[in-house]
Amino acid sequence: MRLSRKWIAALLALCATTDVAVGYEGSTTLAGLTEQAALSSRLQRRMVERFGLSLGMFEPLRLDPSLLSVERARNLYVRLSALDAGQGHAPEVLTRKEGQSLSPLRQHVLGWLAAGSVLETHPAVRVRHHFVDGKTGQGLHRPSGVTSVSASAESVQQGISTVRQLLAGAAMDGTGLAATDWVESSDNDLGLPAFWTAYERAVTAPTTVARETALTEALLALGGLIGVLSQTGDPAFVHNDLSAVLSGTYARFVGQRFGRAGVPQPDAKLDVASPMRFRDLLFDGKGQGLAERTASRYLSPSMLSPSLIPAGSKPSGSGGYVSSLTVKHWLAWQPSEADPSVRSPFLDERCYTDYSTALLPEIGKFAQVGLDFLLRGDLRLSLASDTGLTVKLLDEQLGSGTLTVLGEKANGERQVIKTQATLPARPGVLTQVPLAEDSLTDYVRLAVLWKGRDRNGQPVVTSSVLSLRKTEAAPSPSAPTTETSE
Repeated sequence: MRLSRKWIAALLALCATTDVAVGYEGSTTLAGLTEQAALSSRLQRRMVERFGLSLGMFEPLRLDPSLLSVERARNLYVRLSALDAGQGHAPEVLTRKEGQSLSPLRQHVLGWLAAGSVLETHPAVRVRHHFVDGKTGQGLHRPSGVTSVSASAESVQQGISTVRQLLAGAAMDGTGLAATDWVESSDNDLGLPAFWTAYERAVTAPTTVARETALTEALLALGGLIGVLSQTGDPAFVHNDLSAVLSGTYARFVGQRFGRAGVPQPDAKLDVASPMRFRDLLFDGKGQGLAERTASRYLSPSMLSPSLIPAGSKPSGSGGYVSSLTVKHWLAWQPSEADPSVRSPFLDERCYTDYSTALLPEIGKFAQVGLDFLLRGDLRLSLASDTGLTVKLLDEQLGSGTLTVLGEKANGERQVIKTQATLPARPGVLTQVPLAEDSLTDYVRLAVLWKGRDRNGQPVVTSSVLSLRKTEAAPSPSAPTTETSE
């Protein structure tokens, strides 16, 4: 069927929008939550001990697109280049060398991590997978009476989908994977599988720039995962309220009130236990996930009903407020002009102020626990002439796995020295690796990668480095170069 010009013009008008609302704003709220969580976590120490980054979270890292597949490089480059430079999310563009079709990019560790949280909302259609019902764990689904056609049209109107996607039948139709499944999906380039794969290459890749690029990818995925977790602290995402997400009223209010630097620190008094699985931080079916906590205590517009207003409530002026155990301004209400006995509930800025003031520190705490969980399994290395390399496990009971020992030369090149299986272990000595003393003469540093599962059968990837020559230390993985910005 050929489309009329009038119908095409109508479709084009649908996407004439200036703002794309996607829940908590990526460049302000999500980035701020991720940064505050990182500063409160053990990320600084882990960047030093696991990757030899002397500046920790503030070490600059290069991402070289030439080391990625053509499709992956272009997709990532375009999305990163579109990030808000004013907020500092867009990485520095370095001089393109001969043979490179795309310029290398540079940003510090914390910057890449925050950029991952922002990137999780680009393109905006990704937010269809950020929903998880706080009662059932279900993902985004269409309410009764809403068709896929109307949902797709609204997503185009709000800038979530494009006209091309609508015509191809690929526009957001009001459904999506549950956020708990999205974080584990192999189709998610910022999900757990991507994080584990990139982390492994960040230790085992043979060259310095390849390891930097891989670590950058791991940090982007880590930030993306924290971004999805943080969205479950938005009432609209846990009440299946797509209209509220698309309107973005609450999200814009939070972004304007706190910005990025004003996001509060994680709640130090809130006790959030380390989960069995990362997805349990979002929803665990026992009421302890962030989505469940948010849904049980806060409202979104789709939940408002006159029945929530206690009988006998008297207006103060032209209306009033209902309080809850969590916030003073749980919802606002006003009598109808036509019939004063009819009370209409709504959410105003006082409600948004109370909601965000209580929610953001809680989200930050969950994000902090999530970061520490994904980077669990700290190792410490020591070298003795009689036993070889001793690998000590510091903080996590591990199941069986594989330990890979690599030697790093002064020019940054790494090569595998030995690989061996390890048995389940509690904190203490994980294993001892016999190494001939003369086999280490060419190396200035040892690195180990442990890959396996924890006591709950969940995947774990961890690492550590050990300097062999204090007077001839290997160059930092991101040592200053002669590259300049374009």
